[in-house]
Amino acid sequence: MLQVTLALVFLLIVLIFCSYEGFVPALVVGDPLLLRDIYVKDFKSFSDRIVSNATGNPLWDKMMLNTPEEEWKATRTMMSPVFTTSRLKAMITKNCTLRPTNICTRLLLGGEKKAS
Repeated sequence: MLQVTLALVFLLIVLIFCSYEGFVPALVVGDPLLLRDIYVKDFKSFSDRIVSNATGNPLWDKMMLNTPEEEWKATRTMMSPVFTTSRLKAMITKNCTLRPTNICTRLLLGGEKKAS
């Protein structure tokens, strides 16, 4: 029983906690599974997630997480096809292979210059 209680305390303190943005309380969620539920599965229940005042910065005000309910739904509908599983895997593969390829190319070019 004590282990269950400690696990619940850990979840409440570490993965879900309250913070303040100025004088406005904000619930912070750090659990990836719960975030998936909030942003994907149950987004209708959490559509007005952030009380965000317009900052005057057009880039910041149009960020997906800062948009109001209706605009957020439209943006989510438009962006969902971009982040399919296969496309995300392709992006990761490109990123993982790009750096070693650049290093090898640099070493080969550097080796050729020293040999000549």
